[in-house]
Amino acid sequence: MRLYLVIACCFLAANSYAQVIEDFESGAPLLSSYPGQDTDPGSWTLTTDAHEGAQSLVLTGNTWKMQDIAAVAITDTTVWRVAIKTGDLGEMHGFGVSDGIRELVYTFAGEELPESDNWWTVYQGAFSRHQWRTYLLPLGEDWLATFGDQPTVDQLIYVNDADTGSPGETWFDEIIDVTGDLPVAPIVGISQSAPKLRRVAGKTRATVQFNALVLDPDSATHVFHWDFGDSTFSADENPQHVFTITADHAWTVGLTVTDPDGLAGYAACQVDVDPGASTGPITVNFVGDIFTGRAYEYSGGLIDTYGIEALFEPTLDIFGRAADVNVCNLEVSYTDRGTRHPTKSVVFRSRPENIVGVQYAGVDIADLANNHIIDYGEVGMLDTFDGLDGLGIPYFGAGSDETAALAPTFWTENGIRMAFVGQSNRCGRKWNYQPFLDAGSSKPGFAFFIPQNVERALSGLHDVADVVIMQTHSGDEYLTAPYPG
Repeated sequence: MRLYLVIACCFLAANSYAQVIEDFESGAPLLSSYPGQDTDPGSWTLTTDAHEGAQSLVLTGNTWKMQDIAAVAITDTTVWRVAIKTGDLGEMHGFGVSDGIRELVYTFAGEELPESDNWWTVYQGAFSRHQWRTYLLPLGEDWLATFGDQPTVDQLIYVNDADTGSPGETWFDEIIDVTGDLPVAPIVGISQSAPKLRRVAGKTRATVQFNALVLDPDSATHVFHWDFGDSTFSADENPQHVFTITADHAWTVGLTVTDPDGLAGYAACQVDVDPGASTGPITVNFVGDIFTGRAYEYSGGLIDTYGIEALFEPTLDIFGRAADVNVCNLEVSYTDRGTRHPTKSVVFRSRPENIVGVQYAGVDIADLANNHIIDYGEVGMLDTFDGLDGLGIPYFGAGSDETAALAPTFWTENGIRMAFVGQSNRCGRKWNYQPFLDAGSSKPGFAFFIPQNVERALSGLHDVADVVIMQTHSGDEYLTAPYPG
């Protein structure tokens, strides 16, 4: 069975299912004016400045264009890829689709922030202008979140908007449905033998053989992480484990399988261990926002004078030593690299060596879904990941793309498996702090706290964890209660 799966994976990975919607290689498209917006209707042309192939479309005036296409059915998994280059900055540079009545539009650059719900701004200002960039557009998810259904689209929309000042330029190329070519996460299961029981020194030892069941159509190799719930782990695909613990509940064993694309699948099973006294209750402490930068790190300041431990010594008895599991919102990146966010008024980072203070504080798990993890770009975020990895502290809530940011992390305490996910709505849109801080399908950041992401993050977790915990970093500072409603 296992050999069959590997052969199928290799075969499927060799095929391409991409569907070209428009690549401008067949000559000038038939474009019409967007009603009420196409001030400079002739300000477009085909150019040899293309991302791939010989030609692309460029809009140079205050111009909105529409193009009729053969009808394309959109499903909940539909993802398109579009190549975009923006030049001088106008008010809005975007691309959209329409079913003839409703429209979904994505912005990539522009001084003006559209506020309509059908405009998706996650990529606005995220990448350098004057160079080509490809973007993944999850049309199926975003259309469903916006309108509540799945359409058939038959129009494309090209936007180069500037009602005042210079309109800038926008190039468009390679509009492709890549749904069938995207990497997919492994589907994971577990088979286990009946426990083999043996009494040793008055205790029962239960030996169990575990086998990973993996179905993955595009990957033949995987990394395995077994968590046996007794502070022991295995990287073997099919490990054998001896349980010597006792408990008054079924013992949960967890498995995470990660493919070469970084996508993970999860599974869990339960083992009946030797009956024993209650191991509960399990206590979990939460704290935020942990921060070790700015004045703490000034020359002659608290850290230089007393050491990083001085920040956390007063909290050990009420936090670090006070619970079985301690979770923090870590609201700073630990890096000496990266570029400061260009428009935020307040940015944080801390010297990489001071991340050891998080461990000293007793933190077991770190939530990174907050408005400072990306203050020094993706490199600052990745340096923070590396620092936490070096300390053995798992984390969640941020990543190099939206899939990674939404992914859970797991912690098992006394055979009780807990799943943690984190999200934030402090994205910067309120002040038009471009680039915004939330992750996109092809953009780093934190997991954005919106209904569709809550559903995505929590989906299926109760099948692989005994307890599911979602932590949010949201709201406004200095308020003692949420806004009404």
